[in-house]
Amino acid sequence: MIIIKTSGEKGNILEIRNELMIAKLVIYSQVYEVDTQYYDQGEIILKEEWVLECEIKETDLPQILKMIRKLHNYKLPKIIWWGFNASDEYSKWLLDKEKYKFNWE
Repeated sequence: MIIIKTSGEKGNILEIRNELMIAKLVIYSQVYEVDTQYYDQGEIILKEEWVLECEIKETDLPQILKMIRKLHNYKLPKIIWWGFNASDEYSKWLLDKEKYKFNWE
């Protein structure tokens, strides 16, 4: 499963990522900068934001959402997620519990 969170502050995104990694809720993550455009109260807003994209286990989603909501810096956090398909080799690498010392039983 993929989960995405945005923030206008890179430090906030890195803090969330680090806390999720320490809690062993994320195996793989990426942080990247994007140009965001959206409507807010009838006005078009254009700004730079940071995106945190993580690959997670679906059963960890409630705990991850709770942690993100606690740490995020927006009144209305953008948090979206979806399932994905991957090659057998990548799936095996991603879910190799011994490699990461995860206890996913």
